[in-house]
Amino acid sequence: PPEISITSEKPIGREEWYISPVQVTITTDSPSAKEIRYRLVEEGITKVDDQKYTGPVTISTLGKTSIYAWTVEETEKYQSEESLKEIKIDTEAPTIDYIQEPIAPETGWYTTNMNIAIEGEDKHSRIKGYTYSQDGGTTWKEKRIDEKIEITKEGTTETLVKTIDKAGNVSTTKTITINKDSIKPEKPTITQAGETVNSITVQAVGNDNAGGSGIKTYIFEIKPVSGTTNDWTTPANAIINTEAGTQIYTYTNLERGEYSLRVTIKDKANNQETSETKTGTTVSNTAPIVQSVNYSSKTTNSITVTARATDSENDKLTYTLYIRK
Repeated sequence: PPEISITSEKPIGREEWYISPVQVTITTDSPSAKEIRYRLVEEGITKVDDQKYTGPVTISTLGKTSIYAWTVEETEKYQSEESLKEIKIDTEAPTIDYIQEPIAPETGWYTTNMNIAIEGEDKHSRIKGYTYSQDGGTTWKEKRIDEKIEITKEGTTETLVKTIDKAGNVSTTKTITINKDSIKPEKPTITQAGETVNSITVQAVGNDNAGGSGIKTYIFEIKPVSGTTNDWTTPANAIINTEAGTQIYTYTNLERGEYSLRVTIKDKANNQETSETKTGTTVSNTAPIVQSVNYSSKTTNSITVTARATDSENDKLTYTLYIRK
């Protein structure tokens, strides 16, 4: 049978797949061969049938092409056995996609480790695997397509990924950004910054852990000092969304007395931490009014007087009397 040889301008890809069109040359060393004939079968469908070979044949169809060749012997009037050569060509890059497992939370921040499953499609040689980098493309690692990338690092991890088909064609680069924060913020502090007869103003300081998602919310709570843990309440306007490290808040419409105060901060991943409890007290900002001081009686060594005063805030009054000769 004749010999079928292949030449290609570009090197062969992986797993005997060519990544460019190839030329097929058919030769025979039989001195009695009258001619060489061939046929081409592409993916099981005959495209060229019983064609006389007159020179190199270019194969550019993507996928698998089988070329059969034989000689017709002039002296013996018979056909030789067929030679067969299978040519596999894939010049197209695969596609790339990915799935986050589990799916990304609404906050955009994971609080546990997660996996990235890489997917892709290739119509001809099929996907073999992928290569990825987590240092901006300086170094790359290869994995099988069924292997996943586990993200364990705190903070933001940027992964560059490219799929590879069996011929060695490489997809475009996909950039996958994953945010992870599993650490609670630092314990916030709360201090009393001002007060009136029916309000207490506090200052809260909150900081997230180093490399964390950042502070998102302050939640201020209050209860009477004598109350139980079930008595903690959050005023309607006491949930403040801000990234600031310091937040001022005023508890209003309070009755006179002492209160337990605390603040909880949440980061963008919804991790939270609560401050120690601080005791706050309302105070009077209005001086009482002395209504009268009347002389009642005296002895050789004493004087009796009657004093009367009022307070608009109904505070308990303490009297101090002064005497001058």
